[in-house]
Amino acid sequence: MVTEESLRIEKERDALRTMFLSEGWKVLKQKLVQEQRFLNNIEAIHSQDDLCFRKGKVAKITEILGIEGNLETPQEDNSFNFLEY
Repeated sequence: MVTEESLRIEKERDALRTMFLSEGWKVLKQKLVQEQRFLNNIEAIHSQDDLCFRKGKVAKITEILGIEGNLETPQEDNSFNFLEY
């Protein structure tokens, strides 16, 4: 059964597929991967606060980069809940 919600979800997926094919996404993805590598360098951590800050940034970057791979992963309830809180 097609619902408004399922149409909204499919529209979001289509928009994301289009974005992932764009040159802009490729550039952003490259920059995010570089930032993630930098943040993972433990030699640059100088305090507990810095560690917590870096962990948070790495978690968000990982979440953003994971959207592309999870786009086609079906959810049990047919939802598409990326970056939603």
